[in-house]
Amino acid sequence: MAVEPFITFHPDRVSLKTNLTFMPKVVSSVALNQTIHLPTFYPNPQNKGEKILHSLDMHRQLCFYLDRTKTFRKTEQLLVSYAAGSQGKAITKHTISKWIGHCIHFCYFQHGKSSA
Repeated sequence: MAVEPFITFHPDRVSLKTNLTFMPKVVSSVALNQTIHLPTFYPNPQNKGEKILHSLDMHRQLCFYLDRTKTFRKTEQLLVSYAAGSQGKAITKHTISKWIGHCIHFCYFQHGKSSA
């Protein structure tokens, strides 16, 4: 979810909690009640290396993403579609799977390797 208490921004991290309707493959209290804490990467970068790492900062990226999607967002789910016809609606598990697969393929391509 893109609202409290499912996403909480702190000065040094962002905390994510699972959606109460989420059903993991292995049902356990850990999987259902887990909070994920993503630390801030170099909030005040001092050199080129820190600036590169700062670009990976999930706190910064999530703030940017939520700001960019707020004008067309039609759900409180964190990830929303940008495709015509379904723009702003919650994306499916299948779409998330495809996005991850595309990212993995792109990483292999960037390194001149063939993806499996």
